[in-house]
This record gives sequence, structure tokens and C-alpha cells, in this order.
Amino acid sequence: MPADDTDCSTPSGAIATTGPAPPSHELPGSTPKQGQPAPTSIFHGSAGAVRQAVCSVSLCMVMLLTQAALGATIFGGSYIADTFGLADDPEQQSWFAAAFSLTVGTFVLPAGRLGDLYGNRIMVLVGYAWVGAWSLVAGLSHYTRSAIFFDVCRGLQGLGFAVLLPNSLAVLARIFPPQSRAKRLTFCLYAATAPSGAVLGGTFTCLLGATVGWWWGFYLLAIVCAALVVICTAVVPSDRQLHDLGRAFLAQDDEKHQHDAAFKDEEVADVDEARSISPSHQDQPGQRAAHRPLWERLDLLGMVLGVSGLVLFNFAWNQALLVGWSTVYVYVLLIVGVMLLCAFVVWESRASLPLLPTSIFNLQGCLILGALALGWSAFSIWLFYITQFVIRQRGYSPLGSVAALSPAAIAGVVAAFSSERILARFGSKVVMLLALIAFTTGISIAGTAPVEQTYWAQTFVASFVMPFGMDMSFPSASIILSDMLPHHRQGEASSLVNTVVNYSVALGLGIAGTVESQVNRQGTDELRGYRGAFYLGIGLGALGVLMSVINLAISTQRRSA
Repeated sequence: MPADDTDCSTPSGAIATTGPAPPSHELPGSTPKQGQPAPTSIFHGSAGAVRQAVCSVSLCMVMLLTQAALGATIFGGSYIADTFGLADDPEQQSWFAAAFSLTVGTFVLPAGRLGDLYGNRIMVLVGYAWVGAWSLVAGLSHYTRSAIFFDVCRGLQGLGFAVLLPNSLAVLARIFPPQSRAKRLTFCLYAATAPSGAVLGGTFTCLLGATVGWWWGFYLLAIVCAALVVICTAVVPSDRQLHDLGRAFLAQDDEKHQHDAAFKDEEVADVDEARSISPSHQDQPGQRAAHRPLWERLDLLGMVLGVSGLVLFNFAWNQALLVGWSTVYVYVLLIVGVMLLCAFVVWESRASLPLLPTSIFNLQGCLILGALALGWSAFSIWLFYITQFVIRQRGYSPLGSVAALSPAAIAGVVAAFSSERILARFGSKVVMLLALIAFTTGISIAGTAPVEQTYWAQTFVASFVMPFGMDMSFPSASIILSDMLPHHRQGEASSLVNTVVNYSVALGLGIAGTVESQVNRQGTDELRGYRGAFYLGIGLGALGVLMSVINLAISTQRRSA
């Protein structure tokens, strides 16, 4: 089976092209070709190397803080619930995480387009500032004693991370030469921060919640984001400098390999792999699209239809936990959400500069997106309900629940740094299947664990298995989808996969909460409700395995034909 060459990617990762990889490039700072400018001087020498390293770490902090913000409310949810008088209301508690994941998943694609138009650097700075501001307000919300206000703050906090995720990846992908070892290691570091961030966020929130108050965890996040705004202002290159870096990398490659002019054009697109070329270059030759109205370059109608549909659809599922499906406005919002999403798909198929790369919506593309959504829905169900299970059924403290799942941080590092070799050896479609098997196996082990059983028998094993699903599913799905897109639009696959991943987290919690509330005998049999949610996750994971098998079979059949 031909191996897929990839940068080691992440649960919010970057896209790499397939095909034979050229020899590794040197890091920026080498002498440019005679007659060329020396744009790589921004990373030249020891000071430049330090700047490049600090820039990389500052951008990798995006994934760590995203998962830390999610883990803070999953592991520390009991402290937050006590403040708002919701200690015995797990349905309301699920909104603490769902509101955050909803906006992260919904606004990634629009945020990526804004980065294309206005520059990735400025969007990174805006994103960090926005997260810091709303983290501060979320912490202060404890004075209001209003859970609804806190949920709104969580949603707005997630909006900032939606801005950060695609634009930080775009910058990371452009400050290293294509296919370089430094670039692969940087994306491996990005991957390793995901499970570690969730554990770190849970640890700080639980420690602070037991002492000075959980809201100090949000204050701390605000302080960190303020510091990162200052650091990124100093070290993240401007878009002009990033463009010059791309030209320098192309010149270095030309010097080594004597590429012809046609191949140079392809390499320019490769340098911008995780930052989609501005919409003015995607569908129109030359600069003609740049003269189109702003609303058309933004695909404003597509944004409104897509965002509105996704928000209403997800809101209906999560709100039904609180008011029941018999409440008229719940299913009305669900129907309206579906109608808006259908209108979005129709519009995108006709738009001149579509927000969504509709060319991937063939059989294989739908199978991959479906499997990805099912796997990450199962993951969110596992994370939320295993935490509730060990706290409420086994009597762990909130901090004890963090310790119980801490092996996920170690497994995440192992999975992230092994992803590149696994992908190279087995190919993306096989690895996608392995990822869904990991998701299904992990939640199956956790969901069937007896209450009285020792931690080491099943809970420990599950917490070590699940990160492999996280760190293998995203890069493999990204590679498969990028193969279906033109070379210069591969970055859009990253944004789409990122959207599916984060949106599925929120949607999975909503559906699982509905199942839990229907089988827990009006709240009198809590364990039965948890089992129902776990079994739903097992079913979703198994369906994802089936879709991955079908996709692999189709691919194998086409190769043999």
C-alpha cells in the first residue's frame, strides 16, 4: 500500500500533501540565491532561532489552552455547579462544556476565511485578546449566580478559540520549510498538547476550586492570554514576512533541486498548505476576484446560513435536556436548523467563492466526515461520563477524577509523536480505521466497568487507549480530504475537519444527555443513565468503524481495478 507522507498533525492539525517528500530543508537563515533578497533574516542566527522557537511555542499554546478550557468545566464542573446551585442537575452541567465546543466548532470556517482576507497574525492577536477578555468575564460570572450568563460567557470564550485554531496553524505551517523535520516536530508538539491541556485545565480548576475558588482558573487563563498577546506581537511574523519566507523557501528548493518554473508554482501553494490562499486566488485566475465585493469574498450569505443552522441544530439537542422534547420551540428550532443547513449546502454548491469545499461531498468524503464525527462524539461522551462516573459512583474527588484520567496525557504524547510513522507505513485510510477502533475500544472498556472494580482493570486502560483515536483520526481524515481538493485549497480541509471535530463534541453531549434522561427512571437510577450514554457512544463508535471499513474497501477496490 502506498504510504501517505504527512506532517505530524493534531486534533486541530495542519494539512500535509501526499506524494514523495523532497529532502529536508535547512531551517530559515541560510544564504539566499544570488540576486534574491534575504527575507529569512527574521530567523537568522541565534536570536532568530530563539524567535522562531518562541513563536512556535506561543502558537502551540492555542491547542493546549483550548483543551484546558474544555477540561476545566468537565473535571471541575462540580465546583462550578455548586456555585450556581446545580449540584444535582447534570443536564445543566453539560452546557458548561457544550456551549464552549458549540462555538469553537461552528465558527472555525468563517474565522479561517477572515484570516485569509485580513491576515493570520492579526487574527491570532485578536483571538488571544478575545479569549482573555471573556475568560475574565466568565470568572466574574460567579457574582451573578446565573448559570445562563456563565454559559453565554463560555460560548463567547469558545468563539475566540475558533479564531485562534485555523490562524495559528496557518502561521505555524508557513514559518518552516515544507516537509522539514522541524516542521514535523512542531506539529507533533501541537498534537501532544491536546490531552495534556485537558488534564492541566482540570487540575488547576480543581485545585483552585477546593481552595480559593474555581473562578481563579479563568482569571489565570485571562492572564496567560494577555501575556501571549504581548509575546505574539513581538515574535509572530507579519503576513508580508510570511510571504517573503515562502519565496525564500522556494528559492532554496530551486537551488537544491533545479525545479522547473511549473513546479515552482506548485511549491508556492505547498508553502501555504495550512493557510488557504486568499479567496481571490482560489477560483479566479489572477487578481480578478480581489475586485469582488467584500460580502462575496467573505461568502457572507454562506456564513449566515451555515452558522445559524449549526447553532440552532446543536442548541435544540442540548436544550431538550432541560425542557424536554415536548416543548414546542425545541423541535421547531431543530427543524429550522436542518432547513438552514440544507439551504447552506445548496448555496455553497452555487457560490463563486464558497466557504465550504463542496467537491469533497462525494461518497468517500461523506464516509470520512461521518466516521470522524461519530468517533469524536464518542470521545466527548466518554470524557464527560467517565468523569461523572468516577465522581458520583465511585466517590472520587474532582481532583481524583483528573488523576484517574491523567494517563491520557502520557498516551497523547506517545500517540502524537508516533502518528507520522504510523501514517507513513500504513496509509491514511488504514489509520482512520485504527483511530475509530481506538475510540470504540476505549469507550467500550470504560462503559462496562463495574462500580466496585479496581481502577486499574478497565478505567486506566480506557484512559490510555482513547488518545490514540484523537491523535490518529484528525491527520488521517485531513489527508484523505486534502487529496480530494485542488492543491492550492488543501488548507480548507484542515478547517473543515476542525469544524467537524469540535462541533461533534458538543452534539455528542447533547444526544447522550437525551438518552441519559430517558433511561435513568426520572433521575432515580443514575448509573443506568450513565450506562445508556456509554452504550450510545459505543454504538456511535461502532458505526464509525463500519464507515471506515467501507471507505477502505472502496479505496482498495479502486486501486485493484
